[in-house]
Amino acid sequence: MPTVFVSNIGLPPCPFLPPPSNPKYPQNCFQPINRRDLLTSLAFSLTPFFTPHLPDFPSPMSAPLSQARGLFQMPPFRISNSRIVPEYSFLDARGLGAYEGKNLESVSEVYASDSLSSNIKPPPIDDGTPNESVADVFVRVTQLMSILETQYSEDTVIIVSPDSDNLTILQAGLVGLDLRRHSNLSFGPGEVRLVDASSIPTYKQPASAIYKYFLVRAGESEFESMGVINTNPVTKTSVDSGLSEKGKKQTVKAALALKAMGAFEGNCWIWPSITQRAYQAAEIIAAINGVDRSRIVPEYSFLDARGLGAYEGKNLESVSEVYASDSLSSNIKPPPIDDGTPNESVADVFVRVTQLMSILETQYSEDTVIIVSPDSDNLTILQAGLVGLDLRRHSNLSFGPGEVRLVDASSIPTYKQPASAIYKCLNPPSCT
Repeated sequence: MPTVFVSNIGLPPCPFLPPPSNPKYPQNCFQPINRRDLLTSLAFSLTPFFTPHLPDFPSPMSAPLSQARGLFQMPPFRISNSRIVPEYSFLDARGLGAYEGKNLESVSEVYASDSLSSNIKPPPIDDGTPNESVADVFVRVTQLMSILETQYSEDTVIIVSPDSDNLTILQAGLVGLDLRRHSNLSFGPGEVRLVDASSIPTYKQPASAIYKYFLVRAGESEFESMGVINTNPVTKTSVDSGLSEKGKKQTVKAALALKAMGAFEGNCWIWPSITQRAYQAAEIIAAINGVDRSRIVPEYSFLDARGLGAYEGKNLESVSEVYASDSLSSNIKPPPIDDGTPNESVADVFVRVTQLMSILETQYSEDTVIIVSPDSDNLTILQAGLVGLDLRRHSNLSFGPGEVRLVDASSIPTYKQPASAIYKCLNPPSCT
C-alpha cells in the first residue's frame, strides 16, 4: 500500500521542533500515513503548521491548493486528539457553482435566489464545483444529524463548519424555520452558537412563506380499543389495524381542526403511513376538506409505528416501561421478540423520521405537508428533534389519538428538563 504524506513539498527541519527521526529527509517532520489511516484515524501532529518558521524557509502552508486536490480538498490534517472526529462530506462548504472564484459580495445573488425557493441551484460550472440548492445542503446536514443522534445522542457535540450556509440551514431546519430565510441567521467567521429554540435570532417571515408541517396522530385503532399493543409491520395493512368507530370520530375532529388551523389554504399534501389506521385517517381528512386523492402520498416505511419488540400483544399500560428506559438513554431498545416485530430505540426512530424530513424538504419545501402517523412516538421524536429538545424526554410531548399539532418552536408543550438532560459546552474544548 503506498505511503501518503500530509504535504508533498520538501521542508527544512523545523527549528522549534525536535529533529526529525531521519535528518536526511526533512519531510519526515510529518507523520506518513497509508490510505486506510486517511479514511479512519488521520491522527498526526499539527505543530509544524503553527510553529513560526524562519524568513528564509518556505512556509509549510505554501503548497498550492491544487496539489492537495484529489482525495480531499485540503491537506487532511487533524490534531492528535481522539475526541476530534473528521467529517468527510456532509460538512463540505456549500458548492456555489459558477460563483466559484468571484468576490464574496456576489453571494447576495445566491441568497436572493434562496429566498424564492429552496430548490433553486446556483448556475453550474465545469471545474468540479458542485452547485447546491438549500434543499441539497439540508439533506446532507440532516444525514449528519442522523449520525450524531444515533452515535452521540447523550453527549455534547461541537460542529465546526467551513462556511455559514451549512450552519444556518441546519439551525433553521432544527427549529422549523423557513429554509428559504436561512441567510437571516448568518454566522460570522468564528461565531459560536448553542442550538436550541431560544437561540434563534428573531426575524419576520414574509406572508408568502407558506411553509408548514402539521403532525397528526391517527384516531384510535381496533387494537387500541382493546387495550393491546400492535406494532408488528406484518399486520399494518390488515383490517384489524384500522380505525375503531371512536377512532373515526376522532379523525373527523382532526380534519376540522386542520381546516381551522389553515392547513388547506395553500398547496397542501397529506403524507400518511400505509398502516391501515393512518391511511384511513388521511382519506377522511382529504374527504372532509375537499383535497384530491392525488394529494395523498403513502409512506411505506419511515412512518411505521415504533416497533416495541417483546411488548407486542401486551396491554397499552406497559408502554410506560418503554418510556422509563427512553428517559435513561435514547439508544436503549425494548427487549427483542422472534415474531418479526422490530425492537426500536428512540435513536432508531429518529433516524427514519429524519430521513422522511429529508425527502419532504427536498420535494415539498414550499408546500404545507400533513404527516399522519399511526402512533405517538414517531411524532414526539420528530417534534423533539426539530426544535432541539432532549430526545430522551420525547414522551412528554405525547400525542393523543386524533391530536393535531402545527410544528414550530412555539407549539411545544412546556416541560422541565432534569439537570442531567442539559448538555452544554461552555469552555471548549474542555466539555466535561
